[in-house]
Amino acid sequence: MTLPFRRRHNDAEATHDRARALSSRRLLESLDADDEAWLNRHLDACTECQREDEAFAADRQLLRSLRDKPIEPPRDLWAKTSAALDLASARRSTPAASRPPFWRTLPVGTAAGVLVLLVIVGTALLPGVITPRPGGTSPVSNATFGPGATPISVAAARVRLLRPSANGTFDFVYTDVDAVCPPPNRECAPPPAEHEGSNVNLVGAKASTVTLSPNSNQVVYEAEDDAATGGHKIVIVPVADSGDGSPPPDSPTAGPPAGESPTPSAPGNSGGPTPVPTPTGQIEIASGVTIVGDVAYSADGKWLAFSAAPKDGLTGPDLYIYAVGGSEAARVTTDHQTYFSAWLGNKVLASHIAVAAEAPQKPGNPKSSDAPGASGKGNNGQGNGQGRAVDGQASSFLFDPASGARAELAQPDMWMPVVDPKGRFVAYWAGKLRSSGGISWQLADGQLVLDRWLDAGAAPEASPDASGAPSASAGPGPAGHPTPIVTSHVEDFVAKFDPDGIRLAVWVSENATSSDGRLHLVVIDPSTGAIGADPPLPGEPALRRFSIGENRLAWVSPSGQDGHESTLQVLGWSGDTFGQIESEPSADVLILR
Repeated sequence: MTLPFRRRHNDAEATHDRARALSSRRLLESLDADDEAWLNRHLDACTECQREDEAFAADRQLLRSLRDKPIEPPRDLWAKTSAALDLASARRSTPAASRPPFWRTLPVGTAAGVLVLLVIVGTALLPGVITPRPGGTSPVSNATFGPGATPISVAAARVRLLRPSANGTFDFVYTDVDAVCPPPNRECAPPPAEHEGSNVNLVGAKASTVTLSPNSNQVVYEAEDDAATGGHKIVIVPVADSGDGSPPPDSPTAGPPAGESPTPSAPGNSGGPTPVPTPTGQIEIASGVTIVGDVAYSADGKWLAFSAAPKDGLTGPDLYIYAVGGSEAARVTTDHQTYFSAWLGNKVLASHIAVAAEAPQKPGNPKSSDAPGASGKGNNGQGNGQGRAVDGQASSFLFDPASGARAELAQPDMWMPVVDPKGRFVAYWAGKLRSSGGISWQLADGQLVLDRWLDAGAAPEASPDASGAPSASAGPGPAGHPTPIVTSHVEDFVAKFDPDGIRLAVWVSENATSSDGRLHLVVIDPSTGAIGADPPLPGEPALRRFSIGENRLAWVSPSGQDGHESTLQVLGWSGDTFGQIESEPSADVLILR
């Protein structure tokens, strides 16, 4: 019989208890195959237990890192020890039978200091006395004070950051990373140092939209509603790559002719900037709209692409293209369901959605609005939450901003594709989308996959119009043999390749409205297209915005990890050797490139 008010231990709690026990036990010994498989399945499905498992691993790493920090004895230890020895020597005349043991004559603090000194000296003089047990490491041997791990030298691309300053302006800073530490040690080399760049006034900037051009001479951002901005708009502001000044751009023109590169502004030598209502040289390229998704320049810096929707939220986004040096961005679709994905050379990869036709509903039997998502979990809509859930079918296309030509990709249910710089592989969401109102969409049934990219050099054919309707022409696309990248529940993702095209970074989130998620890095075999079985980054907590460049991947950890503020994390590599390093904890840092 169950007593009143007695809380029963249900099966779900027992499952979590087992997961915690196995997570802690496998830090000390190997689990059998059944336990290991069960634990991995549970952690994939349970965010809470996954975080506790990471906390266990972080505590273990922290404790192990102490062996690389030799204990320094107090500066006055020898003085106290010498005084105690003199006192003991003065008492030698005391009969041995009545004389107390030597350590009984020492003050408690001095005795403890002597013990520490003996441990340090003994450890230094007698290395290897304590040996690890077979199949593991001894806790005592891990506390020895030998040399730390050897740093891994990397020739990494510079990490560019944006940090708000005290007077309302923003500081552009950069970090050079030339060494990283092999796992699990992250402290074998000094934290990456920040170097001052320019300072600029970005009036009313929505920080998540700030994007730096490839030659670092201008930024684009969305200015949110504010009295100082005069309304909601998307603007471009010139910046200096280094120093304090920010020069104005050349006089705006109609834009560069196709195939020609605009002349960039030369860095100025003016003094430190003074915040003003409108930054000098600012160009307003769109107004009354809000950016949806990411903003990106083409690799040569000639073009800028983004998707934007009316600020009133009554319709979805269209694709916008801006020719650098021009006066405004051009809207190139009008279907209100087109999303910018990435650049492929000097062409834009974008996706659009067709609302699936619905069968008439019988009276008294309305369609449910909370159908399960990709992993059997309910995916709440990103819209206003009103109206029935509707399914959408995604398709993607290539757009040439120089000619206006467009080529539809034949692969159905292809959402937000990203092709590597070498044109060999493509990552995308293969599946359906769902919306609660037909305006904002989220991932539904499907998977995040990797496939080979075929006919990447095919020239797109012109679409009959720019309304967003698919054209009949067949163009380049995936090979049709996709491999899952991440099998856990996904509601939002960002995918980027490194310049070599064989390392793919993927940020995923279980909540479409959250900026917190997990960052993965997988390595691709260039000959077979297979994903390596042992990823160098299997899923690290990270904010949505990250950067991958030559020989490094950089991201910002969410605040609260290991009890710290956010930190800049860098995974670097030299060939097949990977290591990691992190900055000192700080707040409000944003990765630009």
